[in-house]
Amino acid sequence: MRTSAYNYFDDHEFRTALARYEDMLDSGQRAYLDAEDLVDIADYYFSIDQRRKANAAIRYAQELHPKATAPIIFLSRHAMIDGHAAKARAYAKSLPDQKSREAVFLWAELMV
Repeated sequence: MRTSAYNYFDDHEFRTALARYEDMLDSGQRAYLDAEDLVDIADYYFSIDQRRKANAAIRYAQELHPKATAPIIFLSRHAMIDGHAAKARAYAKSLPDQKSREAVFLWAELMV
């Protein structure tokens, strides 16, 4: 949970994953990162208004983890934020497990 008293982006584990990702970009050497870590990295870049970097991190997450739920949810939510409801629903429909807790929550968000 992200609160004013606790900023996830200051967390050691997050900073380590971010450093690995940025080292990978700097070196040009591919590195394995978990889909959730890559989504967190994309969230971080989005929060500091670096959308290109956020999109690159999500593309990498999808490349490494094509059926992972977290990157698809990120894309759907951000399409919704950008006012692209049809695109957001299309991403949501592409989730492999429509009955998963994450999918149900996403559909609820999209309906609001």
